[in-house]
Amino acid sequence: SINIKSGLPACAFWALPLLAATYFAALAGCSKAPIEGSDNPSDAGTTDAGVNTDEGPPQDVSFSPVGCLRDPNCTRAMVVAHRGLHSLHPENSLRSIRAAAAIGVEMVEIDVRHTSDLQLVLMHDAEVDRTTDGTGVVSDLDLDTVSQLRLTGGDPSDAEDSVVPTLAQALEVARQEGVMIYLDQKTNRWDLVMDVLEDFGAYDLVLVRDDVDILVQMVERDERFLFMAPVKSESRLDDVTTQLPSIPILEIGSPLADPALTQAIR
Repeated sequence: SINIKSGLPACAFWALPLLAATYFAALAGCSKAPIEGSDNPSDAGTTDAGVNTDEGPPQDVSFSPVGCLRDPNCTRAMVVAHRGLHSLHPENSLRSIRAAAAIGVEMVEIDVRHTSDLQLVLMHDAEVDRTTDGTGVVSDLDLDTVSQLRLTGGDPSDAEDSVVPTLAQALEVARQEGVMIYLDQKTNRWDLVMDVLEDFGAYDLVLVRDDVDILVQMVERDERFLFMAPVKSESRLDDVTTQLPSIPILEIGSPLADPALTQAIR
């Protein structure tokens, strides 16, 4: 995502292979400079004594990913686990969230869809076929049916590794583990998502990604959440900044490198 809010440093999400999983590194300010006012040497690449502190997970337990994304002075690099640690556990499972947190990531990306009875579950595809032992479209199945499915590759003796979780369950695990959720909305029922987020009080926990047309409605309902819109062209950038002039983070959604779009965002 590219931060375009006035006075905030530009940054970008890059896909990185790390520990056999797919991650995104959010390079706030594209530097390893320490956070202004921080006494923690892990906020920088080296200490004053020149000791390298880049290795290992962050040690600053008081660090807040949401706070960093909102703070113009925060230049700390953050790592996002795409669909959790899905190289070792089923994608979008509760166990994949816990495993990602255990290796020190700051954020976990998950995908959310609604069921036929308007419950929210974690599922990337529109169908359950690829990631479970079942078949069918998620929105055609009720929660009870989805809950009976078993995730492909999961440990059947471990519910967190084998059962399709709800959004509320994922938020609870993220809060327990101290990681932020990057929520990719695959459902058009944003109102259901807002219901869950507000009931959970997830203002310090979630970054919501969706198209600007949806985000405008979400911001009108509750602007306290952190939102991110994808842009694929300069014309789309104009649409986003016109409709949501205060949005702090953008995602470059183009599959190709576009120097003109990057410059326009900056």
